[in-house]
Amino acid sequence: MFGDVIMIGEAIRNLIHNSVTHGGGERAGIDVSLEDEDQSYIVTIADRGPGISDDATDTLFKRFSRQNKAASGFGLGLAIVKRVVDSHGGRVSLANRPGGGLMARIELPKVPE
Repeated sequence: MFGDVIMIGEAIRNLIHNSVTHGGGERAGIDVSLEDEDQSYIVTIADRGPGISDDATDTLFKRFSRQNKAASGFGLGLAIVKRVVDSHGGRVSLANRPGGGLMARIELPKVPE
């Protein structure tokens, strides 16, 4: 894979941190997986927290956006993740897990377009 390993690592670390912070904590458990597809790598981070409201999925990637206004932080983490993934020709998405929790998915191409 071609890309900035440090920036991709920061994006993944940010999603893991969000899962620990907002997804029920370390004791609730977080699942991290890497899939090797034909043309891309897919990283999935899933937690067992409350998930997100359906109308928040797109707005959370915007700067200064937070689902929970009482939460700490400035609402920049997911915007940075999106920018890093986009700059590598990839895609990032958030979805509620069946049975509860949130799943973040990053898809990065193996070869730049």
